Amino acid sequence: MYKNELINYLQHFIETQQKPNTTELIYVLADYLTKYPPTEVHCSKIASDIQSKYGFWTSAANPKRAADDAVSKALVYGITTPERYPKDIERRVLLEQLLSSRIVVSPLNNRTISLE
Repeated sequence: MYKNELINYLQHFIETQQKPNTTELIYVLADYLTKYPPTEVHCSKIASDIQSKYGFWTSAANPKRAADDAVSKALVYGITTPERYPKDIERRVLLEQLLSSRIVVSPLNNRTISLE
């Protein structure tokens, strides 16, 4: 379902080097999380893997932090304060539908996730 959107975005990225917007990142994350379903994995590990593979945030002043922030925003923002992040909640619902799984945040670290 998301493969066409992912391919279209990646072709666009190759041509423009434009980092993904939050919806495009959902498709990248769906692909990654389908291939590597996380069990107690920190968002920074996912961000590092995606940054290493694609280099989306290479032009940022701090690429590691930009990747960490973007992935964390897509995966965990709004879980504890949904009223502050309604769009992130909507996108996470889309991601969960694409994965046919629920994203569960660790009670010990709010940036560590598993899929159920």
